[in-house]
Amino acid sequence: MKWILTIIACLTLLACGDKSDDPGVVAEDYWAAIQQGDEATIKRLSLTREPSGKTAVFTSKTTIEGDKIREIRFGDALIDADDARVPTTIVTKPESIPEPETQPGRNEVLEISFDTHLVKVEGEWKVDKSDTDSNMMTAAFTAALGAMGEAFSEGIKEAAEGIGEAISEGMGAMVEGLAEGLSEGLEIAREGADEIANSVEQQAYIPPVVLPARVSGSIRGTSVELSSAEWSNTLSIYSGDGWGFNPSLLIFLFLPEGEVSAARTITVKSEDGGFNNPHVHYRWSDPASGDIETEVVTSGYDMVLKFGEALDKRVSGEIQFSVPGEDTRVAGSFEIELAE
Repeated sequence: MKWILTIIACLTLLACGDKSDDPGVVAEDYWAAIQQGDEATIKRLSLTREPSGKTAVFTSKTTIEGDKIREIRFGDALIDADDARVPTTIVTKPESIPEPETQPGRNEVLEISFDTHLVKVEGEWKVDKSDTDSNMMTAAFTAALGAMGEAFSEGIKEAAEGIGEAISEGMGAMVEGLAEGLSEGLEIAREGADEIANSVEQQAYIPPVVLPARVSGSIRGTSVELSSAEWSNTLSIYSGDGWGFNPSLLIFLFLPEGEVSAARTITVKSEDGGFNNPHVHYRWSDPASGDIETEVVTSGYDMVLKFGEALDKRVSGEIQFSVPGEDTRVAGSFEIELAE
């Protein structure tokens, strides 16, 4: 089976290699080349610049290794003049994130959602490797920390040690498993863990407060009852004990720095094609396999998201979310607590 997939991927690269005027195709070809270890194609389809993010610390050497990828999904390309972003979700293989036998979730996969950044150079789209790698690694750390939230519940000191251990051991193992050879990015992560341990009183991680939600409906035809909500610069509404491996909505609002999710209404219509729409990740349980499936949308959906006034940092909200053309429609109310 593996050699058949390899042949198919190679034929895909050959068939799509000339479509350099479509950023979505270029992104797919680039990640197919990553999976195949095709360095020549990777080099042809990408360029390396200084990362554009203000806090980016990873370099072009941090690209994930292809044999650690189980699946890659892409959203529609968002194009703004000579700049484009393609929503990308990488699903890793369970064995690529080993954990101690005593830790729960040993065989769980990890979903990493980020944007593949492309720029147009002399009429051809190229993957901005530095910016894309930085986006991917930041998303990987966020996803892994979300999966390890219980590690931070035993006090500030243990939380700092948990972060340090997660980054230097658990996260180190994950990063090494995801991309052996990412020595530069891993070393920076380890140095960051030491800094956190040395300044724990000022930089202690505080997990978001989980409050009740009453959101129901169907996602891809599967009935859902979402009963919990939390806010951590992202609105998470989910069933079960977390958003990552249960039916859920994960909404990235991209609020300007300093603004909070209170006293505002956000409305998105399916005909809107705005580049700055909230990104919505929604998950449901496949009725046939029981696996949790994920879809990412940046446009083509309808949403009304209302946040009330903040009272002692608590905010009550309402949501209506639907995707025309598929059986996805949920609505209800929720509560969140804003961070300090």
